[in-house]
Amino acid sequence: MNDPYNPSEPIDTYFKRIDDAVQYASEGDIPFTQRQIVQTAYHAIFSTGLYVDACKIWRNKPDHEQNWANLKTFFAQEYHELREQNRITAQQTGYHSAGNAEIHSAHVTMDITDALDNLAL
Repeated sequence: MNDPYNPSEPIDTYFKRIDDAVQYASEGDIPFTQRQIVQTAYHAIFSTGLYVDACKIWRNKPDHEQNWANLKTFFAQEYHELREQNRITAQQTGYHSAGNAEIHSAHVTMDITDALDNLAL
């Protein structure tokens, strides 16, 4: 559970790893508290530097909303928004380039990213 989040992997993969660790600890009669789970995941996500604005929003949520289920939902949405922004930026960069080779390169990069996401899942 304390392993860092690798932002090149889908965030759902990271959440599954934490869920597995939580289940394992629970079965061993040493369960994690909701606070431990949320703090560990939040710190790992924050440490990537990719979710600065989302982390500010999360920190400002009322304490009763800062639970594991809400964290997964919130940061999964942020992950998909960030991914979409990166895709749009790549497309815009490709379309404003001088040559078709650059456009093709942006599409190949996006295809590889999608393939790696699918493989990780």
